[in-house]
Amino acid sequence: FGIFKQFRNVLFTMLIGGLWHGSSWNFIIWGLFHGIFLLLERRFSFNIPKQISFIKRVYLLVVVMIGWVFFRANTLDYALSFILKMFSFDMAGDMYPFIYLNNYTLGILALGILFSAPIRSKIALIAEQKNMSKNTLSILKYSSYFTLLLFSLMELAQTTYNPFIYFRF
Repeated sequence: FGIFKQFRNVLFTMLIGGLWHGSSWNFIIWGLFHGIFLLLERRFSFNIPKQISFIKRVYLLVVVMIGWVFFRANTLDYALSFILKMFSFDMAGDMYPFIYLNNYTLGILALGILFSAPIRSKIALIAEQKNMSKNTLSILKYSSYFTLLLFSLMELAQTTYNPFIYFRF
């Protein structure tokens, strides 16, 4: 009986979290969507062999992308049609996404794919093999974080005006 209460509480909490973000069906479904996947992951363990562990990342990416569609869409109908379009792979007459694929975007996408891999542990292993001191490693680590922060701030500063999401209500 305890597991039922736990599941009920998770669903209720995520439902309230959805309502907190906004009073539309999109946010209610967004909250319940996350609650259901939290429960599925608690109930069923996803033991996947290490050789194909990338499947966990693909699964997470798909679930999060679908969740963000519900969160960001203005209406439930638009969210559902957007999700259908995401997985239909029907490109007939719809070239709109390709206007964003320039060299800059492709470079950022490539960097995102590269840094989503466990590259940090590989760099640490290489640094250990080269007998780098902890001070040098620390300086490299924090200077790379600072550089990433600067690039992020520069990107934010050059983008067009995008109002804070909570100003929509």
